[in-house]
Amino acid sequence: MKNSYIKTYSQNMAFNNEDMYTLLNRLIQGQTPLEQFVMEADGKLRLMRLEGQ
Repeated sequence: MKNSYIKTYSQNMAFNNEDMYTLLNRLIQGQTPLEQFVMEADGKLRLMRLEGQ
């Protein structure tokens, strides 16, 4: 897969999470490097998965 994207905002539950939304905004505004975004997002998604079990 060369490119991946989110079809619609409402279809992606991860970005309905305030922490993930804040993290994404920091990336878009250039406050967070891509590598840091990926690491932090991965950590938050892991916690969300564990909480959902």
